[in-house]
Amino acid sequence: MISDEDQLFLQAFEGLALPAEQFKHRNHVRLAWLLLQLEADYELAFSRLAEGIRRYATHLGVPDLYHATLTDAMLRLVEERQHNGRYITWQQLLEAHPELLSQGKELVAERYSSTLLASSAARQQVLPPDLQ
Repeated sequence: MISDEDQLFLQAFEGLALPAEQFKHRNHVRLAWLLLQLEADYELAFSRLAEGIRRYATHLGVPDLYHATLTDAMLRLVEERQHNGRYITWQQLLEAHPELLSQGKELVAERYSSTLLASSAARQQVLPPDLQ
């Protein structure tokens, strides 16, 4: 169950009404957590997240902003931490795992090389980690 505030955030995002300045990394994590709560499985959550980010980026005039592999990597990081703790709110998740905000890029870099992430293939499709 998600809060009314979270529902309004999700509606603003999916309705393309969320101001660009409100969609920074913290709210990417929030969106990932919300979709993992709402969807029946990971693939459905990823599909909804990917489509939402593509639409939002296109709406903002930066369609190349979407990165499939990074989207998958961050969603998996949130899922791993949520699965281990089953937090009731996304704020509880962040309190228990502040590394999602402070070290998100480093966590991804543990699994993916910068060369792979810089590739156009990684932007277009989800590629498996090339590290670990």
